[in-house]
Amino acid sequence: GEYQRISLDTAVRRLRDHDPTLTHLNLSRRAIRDEGAGRLAGALRGNKVLEELNLEDNQILAPGAGLLAEALMTTPTALKVLNLGRNEVGIEGAGRLAWALRHNAVLERLDLRHNKIGTTGAGWLADGLRGNTALKGLNLKGNEITADGAGQLADGLRGNTVLERLNLSDNNIAERVGRLADGLRGNTALKVLNLERNEVGDEGAERFADTLRGNKAMKELNLGYNKIGDEGVGRLADGLRGNTALKELNIMGSHIGDAGVGRLVDALRDNTTLEAANLISDERTRGKMMQMSRLLKSNIWISSFDSDSKNSLKMADMESILFEVDIQKLRQHSKLGNAIAGFLRTHGVDCSDTLEGTIHDLVGTATPVKLGLHFHSMNIGGENFSSELLRAACGKGMRKEALELLSRGASCASLESPPL
Repeated sequence: GEYQRISLDTAVRRLRDHDPTLTHLNLSRRAIRDEGAGRLAGALRGNKVLEELNLEDNQILAPGAGLLAEALMTTPTALKVLNLGRNEVGIEGAGRLAWALRHNAVLERLDLRHNKIGTTGAGWLADGLRGNTALKGLNLKGNEITADGAGQLADGLRGNTVLERLNLSDNNIAERVGRLADGLRGNTALKVLNLERNEVGDEGAERFADTLRGNKAMKELNLGYNKIGDEGVGRLADGLRGNTALKELNIMGSHIGDAGVGRLVDALRDNTTLEAANLISDERTRGKMMQMSRLLKSNIWISSFDSDSKNSLKMADMESILFEVDIQKLRQHSKLGNAIAGFLRTHGVDCSDTLEGTIHDLVGTATPVKLGLHFHSMNIGGENFSSELLRAACGKGMRKEALELLSRGASCASLESPPL
């Protein structure tokens, strides 16, 4: 269902009346504070309708979080998603919510990002995870959690078989990330781990390489914007050789040169599972990056081109991106949009703000064929480009796009069968 944005008074009344249409409630940025949280907590008691509640950025402190925790703990509710991001529940609030987790068997996602819970609060939540049988996603981004707190969370996960997603980005874990990495080796539930912006260096990357060798559950690992260099990337590459589970690896913003990318290319010759890699390259590493894109099973997030280097994209690269790589999973819209805009300018195309916006929209939703059509309409590329584009459209059953290309004069002589 869609989130309903209504007043606090209306929300409380409809919750008490068990309104069957109120399943998703958005009260974010309403400054309801602890008093409002208490009123909601009272209305939630016995309510078996509301499934998702967004209370982000409401100046809720520990007392308000405690009242909400009591509602989750003392009476059966239908609430599956609770967003308390950007409040200030602190250590005490985290402790109260952790206690609720030990007794609640319904809540599936809890968002506590930017709540100043610190390492002690993380420890409380680790205790809550040990006895929890329902929570699948926990967001602790930006909570000043140190390596000790991350280690305690890893210890809590040893006895947890349900948590699938953990976000620890923007904390203070740094080089002592080893305890967390070691604790995840035998974990059979966690599928997505985000450690972006934690000052993790080569030593930490090496510990996660060891984890990758023994972990058969993790599908996505985000180590972006840390201090990982060629040595650390090389260690991660070694870990990938023996891994049969990981599908997406993010090391964007790392200090990687040609040697590091080369190690990844070599490792991908032995790894048949990884589908997406997110990293930045520049003029020095473009050749290796194109090799890697061909080795990846199906996808690469094309944020791999440095948007500050206007000449880094060349026609051959663009054709490789369009026809050898499926880009439906593009995530870094802005960087790729800027890179493509730079590419177009080098080919004499006036890239106005409107066109840049169009590119940003396209890279988020378009198939390679549709993105290629956009370039073709601006006379980018030659005869081979248009015929390969037509081949791709026919291969994907895109009748409308194929007919459009034919109307523009694309040659079908190289096709094995007539177009559609």
